[in-house]
Amino acid sequence: MEYNKAQLEAINSTDSHILCLAAAGSGKTSVLVGRISHLVDTGVDPASILVLTFTNAAAQEMSERYCKMQSRNTKPTFGTFHSFCYRLIVRDPIIRTSLGYDAAPTLASDAQLKKIRTSCKMMLGIKLSEEKLNGDPKFLNAKDRFQHDLFQKRFDQELKKAGLITFDIMCYAVAKLFS
Repeated sequence: MEYNKAQLEAINSTDSHILCLAAAGSGKTSVLVGRISHLVDTGVDPASILVLTFTNAAAQEMSERYCKMQSRNTKPTFGTFHSFCYRLIVRDPIIRTSLGYDAAPTLASDAQLKKIRTSCKMMLGIKLSEEKLNGDPKFLNAKDRFQHDLFQKRFDQELKKAGLITFDIMCYAVAKLFS
């Protein structure tokens, strides 16, 4: 592929952190794969490279493009943020335990979440709307914030007791552990 000056600058940069802002169809994926390939060509072990994206299709596309550029047996790990976080929780008992799970949790279905939410509201006598329960508590008055926090604590306990987790909780918890 032919790269323009800005793309080559991103690919060949020696900075550990770079930001590439570009419009749709401008070659971001090609630049990212080119940068990964360049890192490997300059001695970085491909097994030490983690490439995270938002969709499985994008991760697959990058992996395929990388394999066309490199003929090495070892390749970087390509995946989504969600799959990375879930894999950590499933494979690492220390991380799993620190998140409050004895065994690997299952991703909760919408029906399971609705059942647990309804049960928690009934147990606690919470009358707040779903909008307030799902919203940012800092915008609630003191009484509503108390109910929100009480509900959230119970909801989290019930999810863990059922061995369930959500994508949001999973990614937030792993990010919090890393920070």
